[in-house]
Amino acid sequence: MNSDNRLKLERVFTRRILPSKRSSPQTKKLSILDNSAVYSPKNRAVYAYNAKEDGSSISPDDLARSIGEFLSEQPFWAGQLEPTEFLQDGGHQHRLGCLQITYGKDSDPGVSLSFAKSALKLDDCVPSFNFESEEVFSRSDFPFNEFLSVDPIATDDPKNLVGFPIFSVQLIQFSCGGITIAIIVPHYLGDAPSFTHVIEDIARATRGEQSIPRYFDAATVDSIAGDLNNVDMQRIDLHRRETNDMWASAKDVPEAMLPACIPPPQVAHLAEPFGKAIDWKTCLDFSPVQPSHTFFTPEEVHNMYIDATSNGQKISHLDAFNAHLWLETTAANNVKEGEGISFAFPLDIRRRVNLPESQIGNLNTAKFTDEINPKSSIAEAASIIRKTILTVTKESISDVVLCMAFETTPTRYLPWLPRCPNTTITTSWLSDDIAGTDFGLGKPRYFDTRTSTPIKNFHILTTIPCDDKTKQWYERGVIVTSFFKDLAMENFTKSKTLRKYRKSVN
Repeated sequence: MNSDNRLKLERVFTRRILPSKRSSPQTKKLSILDNSAVYSPKNRAVYAYNAKEDGSSISPDDLARSIGEFLSEQPFWAGQLEPTEFLQDGGHQHRLGCLQITYGKDSDPGVSLSFAKSALKLDDCVPSFNFESEEVFSRSDFPFNEFLSVDPIATDDPKNLVGFPIFSVQLIQFSCGGITIAIIVPHYLGDAPSFTHVIEDIARATRGEQSIPRYFDAATVDSIAGDLNNVDMQRIDLHRRETNDMWASAKDVPEAMLPACIPPPQVAHLAEPFGKAIDWKTCLDFSPVQPSHTFFTPEEVHNMYIDATSNGQKISHLDAFNAHLWLETTAANNVKEGEGISFAFPLDIRRRVNLPESQIGNLNTAKFTDEINPKSSIAEAASIIRKTILTVTKESISDVVLCMAFETTPTRYLPWLPRCPNTTITTSWLSDDIAGTDFGLGKPRYFDTRTSTPIKNFHILTTIPCDDKTKQWYERGVIVTSFFKDLAMENFTKSKTLRKYRKSVN
């Protein structure tokens, strides 16, 4: 791959795609959890495919047709995101900043589809996965952002939503006949499972396969909170005091986030009690990070599990895998003994509260472990992770969502912020074969995913593409897309212990 080449795109068109079958006009409110994530980073993915042996590929018309069929089954994605009416005593769905989607109208913005051409070949700018390699591949030379659509989507400016689509797709055609497909979906409607559902459902339509029913229903999600008419307000006040509060955090805030620290006049009288002031110097760092890919074999994952359970404890393969990443990230950051390091991970709550796996939305809760000693074993790290997971129950989730329903505005409080500057964060996309998504051209030659906001010490876990869908995720092997600052990335990629589980554990 020639890393000096840029894509040199000729942008052919951008058009809005509407459902191939029109639905009747409807309005759907966003859930308590969805509204809380409006400012969260967008999920973004890029796929690269070689042309078929006969030179054929996917045309823009093919992709437009598939998106239209997808939207016929899930028409809310084509709708207009807009604020709900603010009512002082109108309940949680009418708090200032809550949103809804109206669709089935002539004014629907649709989904943005952009088409561009490049005189380059895929080999000039896109690598190929090599799952047999023992190396860690830095991808700082991959021009990820250039593969994405430049057409704005609604959440680019939450104060200016009208006319903008909810998500975007870009198709680029290369001179060799190969293509790339890039998708951007906002987090408030696209946690990891929802994001993978969107991608797979469009790909399914491209392959001519029957759609899978999906559900988008705020009332069902909000019912997690229980009875909102019978609430202990002292519990709500305690939640507010214990949570990171934007309105108490104007000191040293990044300039772009300063407006969010100023209480809007409509609700300024509801500012107290204030929560915890955010220490922006330690919890967030928006400076650039470097990406890399690491491929772990099924044997490596199982060897981690064997080592982590050598003391007889009951944990999962994922606990062991996350523990290994946690320890390696701690080492990469040169964390000294006595310094605090915690592990953070979003947990999908669907199964825990009896929601269907196909429920669309932002359905996760962030958990932070206790801090760990850098010299801890994988068994100790896995034990901490497992104990933290066991604290997440249907009752604890209900309590969190209940408190969120009574927050002054849905984006005032930020419980998900890292506790310390070297917090390790992983997000698991292991439930679906997202890295192997087939848009009718077979498995991709390359797949990359990155959030829209730089996050250091961050890992995205996806399975290695596999034909046997009955295999457990750890039986397929794992792709870890990692993001570090320069020095930490160098330490991570050169670590002598990162791949120590290539060999059997005695």
